[in-house]
Amino acid sequence: MGQAPAMLRVMRPGDHIPLRRDTAQRLLSRGQVAFLAALAAAMTAQALAMSWLALLATIVAALQLFYLAFVGLKIWLTLAGLRDSKPVRHPLPAKDQADLPVITVLLPIVREKRKVLEKLFRAVDEVHYRKDRLQVIALLEAHDAATVEIVEQMDLPYYVQVLVVPSVGPRTKPKACNVGLREARGEYCVIWDTEDRPEPKQLLKAVAAFRAAPDDVVCLQARLVFWNMSSNVVTRMYGVEYIAHFDYILRGMARLGLVPPLGGTSNIFKTAALREIAIPATELRRAGLDPDELPMVAAWDPWNVTEDADIAGWLARAGYRVEMIDSWTFEESPRNLIKAKNQRARWGKGYAQAGCVHTRRPLTILRQMGPKNFLAYNLLMLGTPLSLMVNPIFWGMTIFYFTTRPAFIEELFPPAIFYIGGVTMVVGNFLLFYQLIMACIHRHEYDSVKYMVFAPAWWAFTSYSMWKGVLELVLPGMRFAWHVTEHGVEEDGSEEGAIERLEVAQTASAVGY
Repeated sequence: MGQAPAMLRVMRPGDHIPLRRDTAQRLLSRGQVAFLAALAAAMTAQALAMSWLALLATIVAALQLFYLAFVGLKIWLTLAGLRDSKPVRHPLPAKDQADLPVITVLLPIVREKRKVLEKLFRAVDEVHYRKDRLQVIALLEAHDAATVEIVEQMDLPYYVQVLVVPSVGPRTKPKACNVGLREARGEYCVIWDTEDRPEPKQLLKAVAAFRAAPDDVVCLQARLVFWNMSSNVVTRMYGVEYIAHFDYILRGMARLGLVPPLGGTSNIFKTAALREIAIPATELRRAGLDPDELPMVAAWDPWNVTEDADIAGWLARAGYRVEMIDSWTFEESPRNLIKAKNQRARWGKGYAQAGCVHTRRPLTILRQMGPKNFLAYNLLMLGTPLSLMVNPIFWGMTIFYFTTRPAFIEELFPPAIFYIGGVTMVVGNFLLFYQLIMACIHRHEYDSVKYMVFAPAWWAFTSYSMWKGVLELVLPGMRFAWHVTEHGVEEDGSEEGAIERLEVAQTASAVGY
């Protein structure tokens, strides 16, 4: 093959383009607004020159091609994730080894119960790592006086530092982590959420993996697993989606050299890389956050409510790579649709924010990421909310057509588009449904297989949640609203069974160290 044009040359370590960091503080750039205005003008011109029905047919055709690309990408990634070769087993350092690197652990905490915090600090204490090589920073919020009071009354280990984040700027997790990063002195930096129960060997595995990895690998992502997955239908559907996402999609992306959007917690970073890609003070001031008033190292976008997916894009644009690590972290799943709706709405809103940010100045981003990464990353960031929002429209059109047979719907689907849509709907939905079944079997969650019949209803629910999240982007005061998920709802006792099933699955598939 011939050499790619210089403009599209994929970045290499040591050959970074200085990043011009953008933030999600504004939704669209001037260039994006101009592009959308030109697109709207072209669509209006088509409708006036031909007909509104012709315009709708064009939109339907574009959406069907989008569906084909989006579903095809997910199937491709799943197949890549299923190519399960035996992992390289790196020898783990001893947990009391003298030369272990210092690791900074950031614990963003807001509106939590005492019992949740007690379990969190107990889980940190059970991690197999020299405590004098850990710098644990509990990040509290100044506006959350109740939680601050609870932590002040607790007898915390000597290695835990408490940092109260001032109520300046958006009240988001990434802002708190940025304040903590300023105090970080570890070679590596990891985020654990308050409900997290990380595998005790996770940090030792990360150290071993980093020592064996190329220099351009600056982040390792562990799998997130719901320990209360078997509680009810909601937790089962949520849990199986997590299995499919972490064991198939993200693993497939890492194996194909693509940018896997990170999962919010249990990301182990090289601290130097985070400092390198940080948002400069001038950009923070332009966005309305004075770093003199709130000192921070802004590696994470304070205004993006899925800062994990967003920072993966920035690492890729700097020429770095993310890999998956064969470790796990237990989390608590929301038990009801109200809690799940708010969490999923935040994810949809944040994905849309990240997609908008990483499509500004597309030629520069193409050069930084490379075409394959640029297309795959933004297809997931923008395609996930778009597909879920458009799904109910096509479901409604299908039902309407088969019940009333209106002629105008046939005009919207000329033969080529009809067959593309039919294949995507029948084959695509079947394969995505089959993916959920495979995920249950892969993780030995056999009792959950029968609950996958609720997948269509779950997809409808996720569409509603996605509409809610994306609409918040244009509502005053809601763009940066952080829907906090309540923890500590489940009774104790379910974690042991979840750990046993996970260990059996890992042994059966030869995954692990």
